[in-house]
Parts: sequence; C-alpha cells; structure tokens
Amino acid sequence: MKTTKPLHASARQLAALFDHDRDALIREAREAGITPTKDGYDVKRILGMLTGKDPEQMTASGRLTLARAQVMEFRVAKEARQLIPFPEVEREQARIFEIVARCFDNIPDVVERDCGLPKHALIRIEQRLDQARVELHQLLTEAEAPAAGTPE
Repeated sequence: MKTTKPLHASARQLAALFDHDRDALIREAREAGITPTKDGYDVKRILGMLTGKDPEQMTASGRLTLARAQVMEFRVAKEARQLIPFPEVEREQARIFEIVARCFDNIPDVVERDCGLPKHALIRIEQRLDQARVELHQLLTEAEAPAAGTPE
C-alpha cells in the first residue's frame, strides 16, 4: 500500500530541474498524455517521459541517479553547443529573414540602376518578387504548423 503522496512540480520547476525549455516540456507532456493537476505535473511521469523509462519500476535512488544524469547530459550538450537555446535560434532566424527581405526590396533598385530596364519591366519584376515573398512566407508557415490532427 502506498502511503506517500505523488510529488508534483510546476512546469517552470521541472524545466529548471531538467534544464529543458518550459514550453517544449509542456508540449511534450501534452503529447504524452500527461496533464497537470492543481498541484502541478507528476514528477515521476515527467521523468519517465523524458528518459523513456518507467520510473515506477525504478528505486528511488535509481530515479535520482537517472535524473542527475539527464541534467548533466543536457548541460554538457548545451555547453558543447549541440543544444541551442530556443530564443537564440529565433533571433538568428529573424536576422536571416531580415537579410532576405532586404535583398527582395533592393533587387528592383539594383536592376533599374545597373540594367536600365524600362518602367513596365521594373513593375513586373516588383510584382513577381512580391509573389515570391508571399510564396516563401506560406512555405515557411506551413513548415512551422503542426500536422493535421496533431494537438499543439
């Protein structure tokens, strides 16, 4: 008979403990069917989700050792730059997209200056570039969107 109450923690506490992104942890928990209670997430279930092992079948010292190893593994990977923090990835992608947008904006000016094309040709180039920009945006947003039927 179990006499101990399950240990619960908030997503923020679990993310800090396992050196994991909070939003990614919540998304993975949702996908694994783990929902928080008013006390937070069940720590054993989250540990099992992150490690792929059933914490119920492990001893308390085994769970602790596994959790410590998991934390150390994340730290080493982060220091070796194998894991890049999500905000850093977002900043770099934004910088790249700004450069691409600037290039799209400058093409008509460069073509006009260097090639001396007539006004109607420049208008057509600008229209085609605008279409390409919309297509690129659609492709990128489709790649970000979760697959149909997959909970976000």
